[in-house]
Amino acid sequence: MEMEMGITIHGLVTGESAVPLHSLFVNMVLDLRIEEREKFRPFAYKEVIRWPDGSVTDGKWSPIPIWYIKGADKKILVDTSFNSVEHVAEVRSARGEVFILRREPRWEIRNALSTVGVKPEDIDIVIHTHLHWDHCGNDGLFTKASFIAQREELALALTPPPYALHYQKELTKGILDVLDRFRTINGDVTIVDGVELWKLGGHTPGSMAVAVKTDVGLVALIGDVIGDYKNLELNWPGPAGNYWSLDQLVKAYRLVKKKADIIIPGHDWKVWSLHPEGKIG
Repeated sequence: MEMEMGITIHGLVTGESAVPLHSLFVNMVLDLRIEEREKFRPFAYKEVIRWPDGSVTDGKWSPIPIWYIKGADKKILVDTSFNSVEHVAEVRSARGEVFILRREPRWEIRNALSTVGVKPEDIDIVIHTHLHWDHCGNDGLFTKASFIAQREELALALTPPPYALHYQKELTKGILDVLDRFRTINGDVTIVDGVELWKLGGHTPGSMAVAVKTDVGLVALIGDVIGDYKNLELNWPGPAGNYWSLDQLVKAYRLVKKKADIIIPGHDWKVWSLHPEGKIG
Protein backbone atom coordinates (compact mmCIF):
# COMPACT_ATOMS: atom_id res chain seq x y z
CA MET A 1 0.00 0.00 0.00
CA GLU A 2 1.45 3.34 -1.08
CA MET A 3 1.92 5.99 1.59
CA GLU A 4 -0.09 9.13 0.89
CA MET A 5 2.20 12.12 0.56
CA GLY A 6 1.36 15.50 2.07
CA ILE A 7 1.44 18.88 0.40
CA THR A 8 4.87 20.09 -0.71
CA ILE A 9 6.08 23.47 -1.92
CA HIS A 10 8.60 23.81 -4.73
CA GLY A 11 10.50 27.07 -5.14
CA LEU A 12 11.37 27.60 -8.81
CA VAL A 13 13.85 30.31 -9.72
CA THR A 14 12.90 32.34 -12.81
CA GLY A 15 15.56 35.05 -12.72
CA GLU A 16 17.66 37.18 -10.41
CA SER A 17 18.37 40.84 -9.81
CA ALA A 18 21.04 42.81 -7.99
CA VAL A 19 20.02 44.84 -4.94
CA PRO A 20 22.13 47.41 -3.02
CA LEU A 21 22.61 46.48 0.63
CA HIS A 22 21.14 49.73 1.92
CA SER A 23 17.88 49.04 0.07
CA LEU A 24 17.16 45.92 2.16
CA PHE A 25 16.39 47.75 5.39
CA VAL A 26 14.11 50.68 6.25
CA ASN A 27 16.13 53.70 7.45
CA MET A 28 19.49 51.95 7.26
CA VAL A 29 22.41 54.33 7.85
CA LEU A 30 24.78 54.13 4.89
CA ASP A 31 28.00 55.09 6.69
CA LEU A 32 28.05 52.33 9.30
CA ARG A 33 31.48 51.13 10.39
CA ILE A 34 32.65 47.91 8.72
CA GLU A 35 32.15 45.85 11.87
CA GLU A 36 28.60 47.22 12.18
CA ARG A 37 27.78 46.37 8.58
CA GLU A 38 28.79 42.73 9.08
CA LYS A 39 25.53 41.80 10.78
CA PHE A 40 23.51 43.14 7.85
CA ARG A 41 25.21 41.00 5.22
CA PRO A 42 22.68 38.63 3.62
CA PHE A 43 23.30 35.15 2.24
CA ALA A 44 24.17 36.17 -1.33
CA TYR A 45 26.18 39.24 -0.27
CA LYS A 46 28.65 40.77 -2.72
CA GLU A 47 31.20 43.40 -1.73
CA VAL A 48 31.21 44.88 -5.21
CA ILE A 49 28.27 45.30 -7.56
CA ARG A 50 28.97 47.48 -10.59
CA TRP A 51 25.87 49.24 -11.86
CA PRO A 52 25.21 50.26 -15.48
CA ASP A 53 25.58 53.96 -14.58
CA GLY A 54 29.15 53.34 -13.39
CA SER A 55 28.45 53.45 -9.67
CA VAL A 56 29.66 50.73 -7.31
CA THR A 57 27.95 49.48 -4.15
CA ASP A 58 27.89 46.41 -1.99
CA GLY A 59 24.69 44.39 -2.09
CA LYS A 60 23.29 40.99 -2.94
CA TRP A 61 21.81 38.92 -5.73
CA SER A 62 18.11 38.28 -5.24
CA PRO A 63 16.29 35.35 -6.88
CA ILE A 64 12.91 35.97 -8.48
CA PRO A 65 10.94 32.79 -7.76
CA ILE A 66 7.57 31.26 -8.37
CA TRP A 67 6.18 28.58 -6.05
CA TYR A 68 4.44 25.39 -7.11
CA ILE A 69 2.18 23.79 -4.50
CA LYS A 70 2.01 20.04 -5.09
CA GLY A 71 -0.37 17.58 -3.49
CA ALA A 72 -3.32 19.88 -2.82
CA ASP A 73 -6.76 19.30 -4.37
CA LYS A 74 -5.77 21.67 -7.19
CA LYS A 75 -2.52 22.44 -8.98
CA ILE A 76 -1.58 25.80 -7.50
CA LEU A 77 1.11 28.29 -8.49
CA VAL A 78 2.10 31.32 -6.44
CA ASP A 79 3.14 34.30 -8.62
CA THR A 80 4.28 34.27 -12.26
CA SER A 81 7.54 36.28 -12.28
CA PHE A 82 8.47 38.95 -14.87
CA ASN A 83 7.82 38.49 -18.58
CA SER A 84 11.25 39.06 -20.16
CA VAL A 85 14.55 40.74 -19.38
CA GLU A 86 14.35 42.72 -22.62
CA HIS A 87 10.87 44.12 -21.97
CA VAL A 88 11.67 45.02 -18.38
CA ALA A 89 14.89 46.73 -19.50
CA GLU A 90 13.03 48.76 -22.11
CA VAL A 91 10.37 49.98 -19.69
CA ARG A 92 12.52 50.60 -16.63
CA SER A 93 15.35 52.26 -18.56
CA ALA A 94 12.85 54.66 -20.09
CA ARG A 95 11.88 55.63 -16.54
CA GLY A 96 15.50 56.37 -15.69
CA GLU A 97 15.88 53.37 -13.38
CA VAL A 98 19.28 51.74 -12.93
CA PHE A 99 19.04 47.97 -12.40
CA ILE A 100 20.56 44.58 -13.19
CA LEU A 101 18.27 41.70 -14.15
CA ARG A 102 19.13 38.33 -15.67
CA ARG A 103 17.44 35.07 -16.64
CA GLU A 104 19.22 31.87 -17.66
CA PRO A 105 17.53 29.48 -20.12
CA ARG A 106 16.80 27.01 -17.30
CA TRP A 107 14.91 29.79 -15.53
CA GLU A 108 12.40 30.36 -18.32
CA ILE A 109 8.91 29.72 -16.94
CA ARG A 110 8.22 26.56 -18.93
CA ASN A 111 11.65 25.14 -18.17
CA ALA A 112 11.33 25.89 -14.46
CA LEU A 113 7.90 24.26 -14.25
CA SER A 114 9.11 21.21 -16.16
CA THR A 115 11.41 20.36 -13.24
CA VAL A 116 8.31 19.54 -11.17
CA GLY A 117 6.52 17.81 -14.04
CA VAL A 118 3.94 20.44 -14.96
CA LYS A 119 3.25 22.82 -17.83
CA PRO A 120 1.61 26.27 -17.58
CA GLU A 121 -1.63 24.88 -19.00
CA ASP A 122 -1.76 22.29 -16.18
CA ILE A 123 -2.13 24.93 -13.47
CA ASP A 124 -5.62 25.32 -11.97
CA ILE A 125 -5.09 28.32 -9.70
CA VAL A 126 -2.56 31.16 -9.70
CA ILE A 127 -2.30 33.09 -6.44
CA HIS A 128 -0.63 36.49 -6.48
CA THR A 129 1.06 37.60 -3.28
CA HIS A 130 0.77 41.07 -4.86
CA LEU A 131 0.82 42.56 -8.35
CA HIS A 132 4.20 44.18 -8.78
CA TRP A 133 5.82 43.62 -12.19
CA ASP A 134 8.07 40.77 -11.02
CA HIS A 135 5.16 38.74 -9.63
CA CYS A 136 2.54 38.81 -12.41
CA GLY A 137 4.38 39.19 -15.70
CA ASN A 138 3.44 35.82 -17.24
CA ASP A 139 -0.22 35.42 -16.39
CA GLY A 140 -1.09 34.91 -20.05
CA LEU A 141 0.81 31.61 -20.14
CA PHE A 142 -1.65 30.00 -17.74
CA THR A 143 -4.51 29.49 -20.14
CA LYS A 144 -6.70 27.30 -17.93
CA ALA A 145 -6.03 28.85 -14.53
CA SER A 146 -8.13 31.13 -12.39
CA PHE A 147 -6.27 33.99 -10.70
CA ILE A 148 -6.56 35.33 -7.16
CA ALA A 149 -5.36 38.61 -5.67
CA GLN A 150 -6.51 40.95 -2.95
CA ARG A 151 -8.98 43.56 -4.16
CA GLU A 152 -6.70 46.59 -3.80
CA GLU A 153 -4.01 45.09 -6.00
CA LEU A 154 -5.89 44.89 -9.27
CA ALA A 155 -6.71 48.60 -9.59
CA LEU A 156 -3.15 49.58 -8.70
CA ALA A 157 -1.69 47.18 -11.28
CA LEU A 158 -3.97 48.31 -14.11
CA THR A 159 -4.05 52.07 -13.42
CA PRO A 160 -1.13 52.83 -11.10
CA PRO A 161 -0.72 56.35 -9.70
CA PRO A 162 2.75 57.88 -10.21
CA TYR A 163 3.74 57.35 -6.58
CA ALA A 164 2.96 53.61 -6.62
CA LEU A 165 6.45 52.15 -6.92
CA HIS A 166 6.81 48.98 -9.05
CA TYR A 167 3.21 48.96 -10.27
CA GLN A 168 4.13 49.44 -13.93
CA LYS A 169 1.21 48.88 -16.25
CA GLU A 170 3.50 48.36 -19.26
CA LEU A 171 4.83 45.29 -17.46
CA THR A 172 1.56 44.05 -15.95
CA LYS A 173 -0.85 44.65 -18.84
CA GLY A 174 -0.94 40.89 -19.48
CA ILE A 175 -3.45 40.82 -16.63
CA LEU A 176 -5.97 42.25 -19.09
CA ASP A 177 -5.79 39.03 -21.11
CA VAL A 178 -6.94 36.97 -18.12
CA LEU A 179 -9.24 39.50 -16.48
CA ASP A 180 -12.30 37.31 -17.05
CA ARG A 181 -10.62 34.64 -14.92
CA PHE A 182 -9.49 36.99 -12.17
CA ARG A 183 -11.02 36.74 -8.71
CA THR A 184 -10.40 39.49 -6.18
CA ILE A 185 -10.80 38.84 -2.47
CA ASN A 186 -10.80 41.01 0.62
CA GLY A 187 -9.21 39.46 3.67
CA ASP A 188 -8.28 35.93 4.72
CA VAL A 189 -9.56 33.03 2.61
CA THR A 190 -9.13 29.25 2.50
CA ILE A 191 -8.56 28.23 -1.13
CA VAL A 192 -8.47 24.44 -0.77
CA ASP A 193 -7.78 22.10 2.12
CA GLY A 194 -4.35 23.00 3.47
CA VAL A 195 -3.91 26.31 1.62
CA GLU A 196 -4.95 29.61 3.22
CA LEU A 197 -4.42 33.24 2.27
CA TRP A 198 -3.63 35.84 4.93
CA LYS A 199 -4.06 39.48 4.04
CA LEU A 200 -1.14 41.46 5.47
CA GLY A 201 -0.65 44.71 3.57
CA GLY A 202 2.53 46.60 4.37
CA HIS A 203 4.62 46.10 1.25
CA THR A 204 1.56 46.88 -0.86
CA PRO A 205 -2.09 47.46 0.19
CA GLY A 206 -3.08 43.94 -0.77
CA SER A 207 0.08 41.98 -0.02
CA MET A 208 -0.73 38.56 1.36
CA ALA A 209 0.90 35.37 2.58
CA VAL A 210 0.08 31.94 1.23
CA ALA A 211 0.00 29.56 4.21
CA VAL A 212 0.43 25.87 3.38
CA LYS A 213 0.00 22.93 5.76
CA THR A 214 2.86 20.53 5.09
CA ASP A 215 4.40 17.56 6.89
CA VAL A 216 7.02 19.92 8.35
CA GLY A 217 4.50 22.42 9.68
CA LEU A 218 2.60 25.50 8.54
CA VAL A 219 4.70 27.24 5.89
CA ALA A 220 4.08 30.89 5.01
CA LEU A 221 5.12 32.06 1.54
CA ILE A 222 5.37 35.69 2.50
CA GLY A 223 6.02 37.40 -0.84
CA ASP A 224 7.80 40.74 -0.48
CA VAL A 225 6.42 41.50 2.97
CA ILE A 226 9.66 39.87 4.13
CA GLY A 227 12.18 39.91 1.31
CA ASP A 228 15.22 38.42 3.01
CA TYR A 229 16.04 36.20 5.99
CA LYS A 230 18.10 39.10 7.35
CA ASN A 231 14.94 41.18 7.65
CA LEU A 232 13.45 38.36 9.70
CA GLU A 233 16.58 37.70 11.76
CA LEU A 234 17.09 41.35 12.70
CA ASN A 235 13.36 42.07 12.91
CA TRP A 236 14.11 45.02 10.62
CA PRO A 237 11.51 45.57 7.89
CA GLY A 238 12.36 46.31 4.32
CA PRO A 239 12.88 46.95 1.52
CA ALA A 240 13.74 50.58 2.13
CA GLY A 241 11.44 52.99 0.34
CA ASN A 242 9.43 50.12 -1.10
CA TYR A 243 6.55 49.70 1.30
CA TRP A 244 3.03 51.06 1.44
CA SER A 245 2.50 51.13 5.21
CA LEU A 246 5.29 50.70 7.74
CA ASP A 247 2.71 50.17 10.49
CA GLN A 248 1.13 47.29 8.55
CA LEU A 249 4.56 45.87 7.80
CA VAL A 250 5.52 45.73 11.48
CA LYS A 251 2.19 44.12 12.36
CA ALA A 252 2.65 41.59 9.54
CA TYR A 253 6.02 40.52 10.98
CA ARG A 254 4.40 39.88 14.35
CA LEU A 255 1.48 37.98 12.84
CA VAL A 256 3.44 35.58 10.67
CA LYS A 257 5.97 34.88 13.42
CA LYS A 258 3.08 33.94 15.69
CA LYS A 259 1.12 31.82 13.22
CA ALA A 260 3.66 30.14 10.93
CA ASP A 261 6.13 27.38 11.73
CA ILE A 262 8.31 28.21 8.72
CA ILE A 263 8.51 31.61 7.00
CA ILE A 264 9.82 31.78 3.43
CA PRO A 265 11.04 35.24 2.33
CA GLY A 266 10.26 36.43 -1.16
CA HIS A 267 13.75 37.01 -2.57
CA ASP A 268 16.53 35.14 -0.79
CA TRP A 269 18.89 32.52 -2.23
CA LYS A 270 19.25 31.12 1.28
CA VAL A 271 15.90 29.36 0.76
CA TRP A 272 17.62 26.93 -1.63
CA SER A 273 20.46 26.40 0.83
CA LEU A 274 18.09 25.55 3.68
CA HIS A 275 15.71 23.57 1.44
CA PRO A 276 17.65 21.67 -1.25
CA GLU A 277 16.19 22.14 -4.74
CA GLY A 278 13.67 24.53 -3.19
CA LYS A 279 11.48 21.73 -1.84
CA ILE A 280 9.67 22.41 1.43
CA GLY A 281 7.63 19.65 3.02
